[in-house]
Amino acid sequence: LTFEAAMQKAEIWVNGQPVKVHKGGYSPIVINLAEHLKYGEENVIAVELDSRPNTGFAPGKTNPDFQYWGGIYGNSYLTIKDPVHITDEIEEETVAGGGVFVTAPSGSEKSADVQVKTQVENTGTEAQNVTLETYIIDESGHVAVQETQSQKVEAGASVEFKPLLTVENPKLWSCDTPELYTVRTTVKVNEEVKDSVDTTYGIRKVEWKRDGLYINDELTKVNGVNLHAETYMFGNAVPESAIYDEIREIKENGFDFVR
Repeated sequence: LTFEAAMQKAEIWVNGQPVKVHKGGYSPIVINLAEHLKYGEENVIAVELDSRPNTGFAPGKTNPDFQYWGGIYGNSYLTIKDPVHITDEIEEETVAGGGVFVTAPSGSEKSADVQVKTQVENTGTEAQNVTLETYIIDESGHVAVQETQSQKVEAGASVEFKPLLTVENPKLWSCDTPELYTVRTTVKVNEEVKDSVDTTYGIRKVEWKRDGLYINDELTKVNGVNLHAETYMFGNAVPESAIYDEIREIKENGFDFVR
């Protein structure tokens, strides 16, 4: 069960039993419901939200200088997966891990190394021989590079796959050339697909030096704006279409950076 955002202290019950207290209205909430559901019966999920100022968590003010909105203001959804699956990075609460974590240790216009760290979990009762296929796909749908690895995953355990893929002549991301790749990670057991996750990623090198911001070894001047997560008639519950329109307008007016 995922709540992308709920303002700002959330207490969650399943079938009358408390399962989660989440503090902070700016980060997602993910709960594994497997042990809390009554299968084949009706289930009730209840959420109580407290939007009063609280110094115990961000933004941590007793006298806020803006109005706190209340309620579940992000998308909410259920995800059903096979016992052998890619973990959820929010649920795992692992620094720089869980789910699919993509980095580019090195990169240039000639070649880029892309590290794709994927955590695969087996909640079944038997060990499984798991194959992970990793693809890097460009915007035209062409597979730039792929890698296949296999590991045994014991029952009730998880493992990390860490393929390092080299993309030749990559299309580098920058403020003026927002080239994006799709990193597709597919989990198979006995050639049967059990899970697949697509991650959007821009290959780039970003550095802060004494004289400023460098993107792909070029000094880059950026103009920034503040954007509060609220819109007329929606409050905090801004639909993705409205977010897209706001970002498009910001870019068209010459800005590159959003706080």
